[in-house]
Amino acid sequence: MRAWLRRGFWVLALLIGLPLLLLLTWWLLNLGDVEPQPWPQALELPRNNVPAADNLLTLLNAAPAIADGRLSLDACDGNNCLQRWREQLPALAAKRAANPGFGEVCEGLATRVELRFEDPVPDTLRIDWALPSLIPLTSCHSWLLSRALEASEAGDDQALLHWLRQADRLDHAAIAGSRSLVAQGVSAGLWGRKLQLLVALAQNHPVLSQDLVRFARFDEQAWLARQLDAVRVEASYQRAAIEATQATHCGDDRLATGGLGRWHCRLMARSGQPVYLTRLFSDRWLRLQLHLQQTRSLPGSLATLRDLLVDADSVSLWQRVRHTVPHWLDDVARPIYVVHFQRNVDLQLAAEATRLWLTLPQGDWSTRASPELRQRLRPRADGTAGWQLTPHRDDAGERLPLRWPPLS
Repeated sequence: MRAWLRRGFWVLALLIGLPLLLLLTWWLLNLGDVEPQPWPQALELPRNNVPAADNLLTLLNAAPAIADGRLSLDACDGNNCLQRWREQLPALAAKRAANPGFGEVCEGLATRVELRFEDPVPDTLRIDWALPSLIPLTSCHSWLLSRALEASEAGDDQALLHWLRQADRLDHAAIAGSRSLVAQGVSAGLWGRKLQLLVALAQNHPVLSQDLVRFARFDEQAWLARQLDAVRVEASYQRAAIEATQATHCGDDRLATGGLGRWHCRLMARSGQPVYLTRLFSDRWLRLQLHLQQTRSLPGSLATLRDLLVDADSVSLWQRVRHTVPHWLDDVARPIYVVHFQRNVDLQLAAEATRLWLTLPQGDWSTRASPELRQRLRPRADGTAGWQLTPHRDDAGERLPLRWPPLS
C-alpha cells in the first residue's frame, strides 16, 4: 500500500513539477536581450518640406471652425448614391450658409496657383504624437463636391466642372503629400468619394464623360513614393512605442521606490527584450522598404508585400523559444499593415477602372486594363451589362465605386 502511495506521489509530483520546470526553463531562457545597434538611417523620419504658410493642412486648420463639427457627403455603397446625395443637398447648403468663414478659406485655397499639402512629422516621434486635425481637409473637399453636385442639379455644366476641378486639385495635393498611415487613409477617402461622384454624374449625364476623365487620373507614382514615407513614419512610431513601454517600467516614479523598483526595471528590460523587438521590427520594415523601392506598381507588388508582412519568416524554433515575447508581438502586429496596402491598391484599381470607363463609355474598356485590374474585373453579378471590381477588402464598397454599367 505504501509503495503505491509513494508511486502516486511521484507521479503527481512529475505531473505538477515537470510543467513548472519547463515554464521556469523557458522564462530563464528569455531573460536576456541583444546588444543595441544604431537605428537604420534608411528608416529615419522624412523631413518636412512644406512651410506652414504654404501648407494646405495648416491653413485649413487656421480657418474658422465649422459650427457643428464637419461637413461631409454620406457614405454610399454604390447603390443610388446620386439619389442619397440629392436628398442631402439642402442640409449641406444650410451648413455652408452657416459657415461662410470656412467656405471663404476653402474656396480661396482651392484656386491657388500651387496647392501643397503635407502632414508634418516631428524631428523625434513620441508615442503621444498626434497629427493636426484632418477634419477641415475632409470638410473642404466635401464642400467643393457638394457645390459641384448642386451645379449638376441646376444644369450648369461649366460650374460643375469648375467645382470638380477645385476638389480634384485638393485631393491630388493630399495624395502627393500624405506620409503617415492616418493621412493616407484620409486622402484615399477623399479620392474614393470623388470617384463615386464621377460615376454617378456620368450615369446621369453621359455626354459629360469625356470632360470627367481628367478627374479620374490618379498619380500612381506619387502614391507609391508616399508608401515609402509611411514605412519610415510607422517604423519610428513602433520604435517610440517600445521605448515608451520600457519607460513605464524604468521611469523616475518606479526607480524612486528603491531596490524593488530597480529590480523591476532590470527584470522587464531583460524579459521583454525591447532591443531585440526593435531590431525585429526594423529588419522587417527595411525589407518592405527595399521591395517598394524596386517595384514600379503598387498593385503588382501586393502579393509580395503580403508575404513580407504576414507569412512567417524562416525563424528557427530555438529563436522563437529564446525570444518568445518579441516574436509573438511581431506576429500580432504584422497583419494590421496588410489592410493598409490592400485599401491603397483597391483605390488605385477603382481609379483606373473609372478612368477607362469614362474614356471608352461605349467600348470594351476592360481590354485596356492593367493585368492587376483585369484579374479582379468580373461581369456584374446582377446579370446586367457592365463590369464590377472584386476588391481586396470587403468594406471597399463604402469608399469606392465598384460597378461600371454601360453609358447610353
